[in-house]
Formats: sequence, C-alpha cells, structure tokens
Amino acid sequence: MTDHHMNKEYSGTKGKIIAWFMSSWLRELFERVWLGEPFPKMVELLGLLGNETILDAGCGSGFYAIKLAHKVEQGKVIGVDSSPEMLAAFKRRANKAIVAELTEAREGDITALPMDADSVDRAFCAMVWHHIPDSLSAAREMHRVLKPGGVVVVADFHVAGPAKGTPGHTIHPSGKAFTQVEMRAILEGAGFTNVSTHIYRKLVMGRGEKNHLA
Repeated sequence: MTDHHMNKEYSGTKGKIIAWFMSSWLRELFERVWLGEPFPKMVELLGLLGNETILDAGCGSGFYAIKLAHKVEQGKVIGVDSSPEMLAAFKRRANKAIVAELTEAREGDITALPMDADSVDRAFCAMVWHHIPDSLSAAREMHRVLKPGGVVVVADFHVAGPAKGTPGHTIHPSGKAFTQVEMRAILEGAGFTNVSTHIYRKLVMGRGEKNHLA
C-alpha cells in the first residue's frame, strides 16, 4: 500500500492482526458472500496465457497474488506493499501454497513503485485505491512499469450515481468508492488506452492497455 498513514495503519500488533484476517478463511467468506467471488472476472479481464510477469500493487498479505501465481505457472507475480507485516504474511502464505518460486515480495509505495519501466506484462490492483489519496499517481506508476501492449486491471468499491467530484482528481472525494466515470478518467489520465469499466456486485473494475508506441 502506500504513504505514512498506511504504514501506521498496517504496522505493529494491529498490522499483524490485519494481516492474519486478510489471509484467513474469514476473508474468503467475505469475498464469497459480500463480493460474490470477483477473482474469476478479474482473471478474465487480465487475459492471462500463463507465462506473464504480473504486478500486484498493494498486495497486502498476498490474497490475490497467490491466486494469480496459480494461474501463471510459467510466469511470476511481484507483490508490492508498504507494510512489512503484510509482506511477511505474503511470504509465509506463498511457501504454504507452494508458489514461493513464482512470487516475489517487494516493500514499496505503489505511487513510486520499486520497479523498472516496461518490466511487467500485467498490472493488477484490487481494493487498494480507496485507501490512498492519489490514485492517479498509482495508475501512472502501473502504466510506467507495464511493457507496451500490457494490460492493467483495477478493482475497487463502486458507488452509483453522479461523481462526487472532478473525475480523475488526484484526491479522491469520497475516500471509499468510485463511479465508473471516475475509474475510466483515472486510467485514461494515466495514459491507458482502450479503457473499459465493468460493474461486478459491489465493485467497479477498470481495464486498460498500454499503447505499443508508449
């Protein structure tokens, strides 16, 4: 995740408790009951072939990163998060799931990713942007590290109705949820093309591509 607030929120004893929850059967139950198991739709939008290098921006304890690793047995999933407690949980879970060789944990800020430009085939971020004040910078960073022709998929909580502020503004007005207009504007503002948005239960998912000429 990102910034001083996130470091404080997900550190120490509280961070360990949250990391446990994010890796537990309770998280699985939450996904199934409240969100309707959105992961298959996310994978569909990513369009995986099985040999991609994938960035999971704000990976937390690896809930989605490990699921992605099972989809790319000839690829790799790089999880970036600012919380050492979350990353420690991610590594433990990856070992337990026997996908440690397919995953990598990196400590860093998702608005200043510790990665080279044009280094990943897919960029993924789920239920993270509502935590941060600068989702546009996060989107720009995902655009930077994607290879030309790469695909980004972002999923976060959805709010219906008119936008609560200027679409794509760097300080998200609600701090909790996004409209489809906002999601599209942020991705397009970051430089992505062929942007589309999809509503899945309580989530809005945005998909975009990095132009081959970028």
